[in-house]
Amino acid sequence: MRSANNLIEIQLIEQKKEFNELFFISHNYIDEFISNSTKILKKEVHAFKSPFHLTKKFTNQQYVIIVSASKENIIWKGEEEVILNEVNYIQILDMHSFIKDHGRNLNLESGDFQGAFLEAADFSESDLSNCNFRGANLCLANFKNANLEGANFEGANLIEANLFGANLRNTDLRRANLTLSELRNSKLNGTSLRGAELWSSSIWGVDLSKAFTTGVDLSRADNRGSE
Repeated sequence: MRSANNLIEIQLIEQKKEFNELFFISHNYIDEFISNSTKILKKEVHAFKSPFHLTKKFTNQQYVIIVSASKENIIWKGEEEVILNEVNYIQILDMHSFIKDHGRNLNLESGDFQGAFLEAADFSESDLSNCNFRGANLCLANFKNANLEGANFEGANLIEANLFGANLRNTDLRRANLTLSELRNSKLNGTSLRGAELWSSSIWGVDLSKAFTTGVDLSRADNRGSE
């Protein structure tokens, strides 16, 4: 499975960007770079090794700042969190565009994509466990064989989404719109479907016995052979 950090590094190298060790900081720091008219920020900055750990810590971060720091300016606070005493600005990263372009077979565990517009994004075979897609537009998205365990899709638009073979164990799909979606071979143990719309969705052979289906009209779905 691919790493987002490796993909970002490859892109920066192709753009001929010079950097030491890469980290990700909140877009809230951008005004300080602009006001100082410099690409160097000499102050203590809270940063993360992965952009997805940053979005888990600070919500609503569609845009994050990629920075670089030398070893003498790094104080590790854990495997992912660091304090940087001086950083070099590299560029802004649009998280939503990045995962829409590179989401296939990618480790996106614990990412926060609440309200994101990700129509027709390809997340097939990716690790999206514990991600937050609450209220996101995922119409026509491809989640074939993806790991979605523990993810939050409450109120999300999943019209015509492909969830074939996806791991949906303990996933929150309350009030999600799954009209015309493909759910065959998916795993729904502990999945909450309360209030979800399943009109013409394909749930052939899916075991719904351990899913929470209160308020769901399963007669509107194509459920031949379902339990």
